[in-house]
Amino acid sequence: VASSNQYYGVCSIGCAGTTVLDSVFANNAGDGVYLENGAGHLVQDCTFTSNGYSGVLLDSTVTSRVANNTIQWSSAHGVSLWDASNDNEIVGNTISNSNNGIYLRGDSGLECTGNLVDNNTLTGNGNYGLFLFFANGNTFSYNKVTGSYYGAYIAGVNVDGNWLYLNNFTNNNVNAYNSWAGNSNYWNTSAPTTYWYMGS
Repeated sequence: VASSNQYYGVCSIGCAGTTVLDSVFANNAGDGVYLENGAGHLVQDCTFTSNGYSGVLLDSTVTSRVANNTIQWSSAHGVSLWDASNDNEIVGNTISNSNNGIYLRGDSGLECTGNLVDNNTLTGNGNYGLFLFFANGNTFSYNKVTGSYYGAYIAGVNVDGNWLYLNNFTNNNVNAYNSWAGNSNYWNTSAPTTYWYMGS
């Protein structure tokens, strides 16, 4: 258990292969887990409650996996990826009652690319279920997003080549919104898919 720390529950900067399993992070002033300038990390099967910024934050971090965590009541984001956080997997997490669910925010020349956001359940996150800014070539699939103001929000320019398919957006004030008509993103699967309706 890492709780009520002044900054982070776990902080790893410039390291590779940090593994965080079956842990509880609560009431930390900053992030539950903060990973910066590293690679090959794993954060799995943890519980995050009422942390002061994100449950898990990846900053310029690559080839890492955030999986099967329960994240709730984060002041800012459930899971956030910043500045050139590339080729990560955010899968199977349950994120609820945070300001935002999953938040990708790069910068010019530091876009977040090649990330997989798959099979997450995002419920009651106040502003955005999924948020993309300076994020290119990411895949969002099989996520369930409900009870946010925006289910998915594509913010501004330099948000291109993302695939968003087979997600379930329900009971959001706006299920999906693209703020810049010039963006080229894809809201259908990249391969043929069999759909089932009423068992057939």
